[in-house]
Amino acid sequence: EIGKYLFGTNAMDIIENTRIPVIVVPADHYDTRVDHIVYASNYQEGDHENITQLLNLANSLNASVTILHVSTEENPTSIDMFEAYRDFIFDKFYYTVPLHIEQIVHKNPVQGITEFMQKNGGDLLAMLTHHRNFFENAFHKSVTKQFAMIAEYPIMDFIDKSLLLRK
Repeated sequence: EIGKYLFGTNAMDIIENTRIPVIVVPADHYDTRVDHIVYASNYQEGDHENITQLLNLANSLNASVTILHVSTEENPTSIDMFEAYRDFIFDKFYYTVPLHIEQIVHKNPVQGITEFMQKNGGDLLAMLTHHRNFFENAFHKSVTKQFAMIAEYPIMDFIDKSLLLRK
């Protein structure tokens, strides 16, 4: 368990101090195939560039892509917003691999994503990281940090490009 914790903290150090996408692979993960990439989206502005990069990667790997949004039970995203996002993605992006867009409701987003990955054979989880200052960190749990501690599969982390302008 301590090895998993150290792996997670080292991975977060890299993720928090990079300006490029990073793929973090658990030390005990030996399967090198990537047939299904899941991008955890919160309908953010940075999604567009990341989805383009993911579709290019998926094309190179001949992998399918699922864009997944997890709404909490306390704060469900409207079906109208989901449909508008889905229509936008299908209209805006060129893709040659299977592309799916899903929305689920779960009381815990991390657990919801984990269950989706297990149930749907996700091989690589991609997400956008928001680097926060000390005050923001005190009141917000980092989803990326939680996954770096528990994930049994590779995680691809994209940095929020708007943050690069502030550094």
